[in-house]
Amino acid sequence: MITVAPERWTYFSGRVENGPIGTLTEDIVKLQDKDPTAPIRLFISSGGGDSLVGFGFYEFLCYVIKPQLQTVALGEIGSIAVLMYMAGAKRLITKNSTVYLHEFGLSFSDKSTWSLSNAKTKLADMTVDQNKYVSIIARRSDGNLERRILLTMMKNNTTLTAKQAVKLGIAHEVLE
Repeated sequence: MITVAPERWTYFSGRVENGPIGTLTEDIVKLQDKDPTAPIRLFISSGGGDSLVGFGFYEFLCYVIKPQLQTVALGEIGSIAVLMYMAGAKRLITKNSTVYLHEFGLSFSDKSTWSLSNAKTKLADMTVDQNKYVSIIARRSDGNLERRILLTMMKNNTTLTAKQAVKLGIAHEVLE
């Protein structure tokens, strides 16, 4: 494991949404600007949140950031936060951490009313996003996790231990 200096560490905890992810993005850009070659370590403790924000942040981590990115799972990572975690070239997980996998869904915070057409469109969008999510995780697992197995795990609302996450290629190493 490459040692990363503490001044190259950053931390994300809480819900994945525009405000906190925007701040985290700024922090990572500052670290990259200080030294474009030194690795960055991102600690993540999040149950997930807005999938659009999460997909955008994943793309930023994979295609904009040039230093090696190490991600460390703390506590629980779930939902779209798993995708953010998977952006790490080296993925570490603490021994008591868990990874929560579930199907994509919708949360309604208001009393919105949807027409049948709107519901069908949203279902089609969610299906595309879930397939993208599954493809990325399967690919980043280095062949250890097949798409159909991941889809079954998501359908069953599966919680993985740190050791199971390593075995499936979601994590590379358990931090003892």
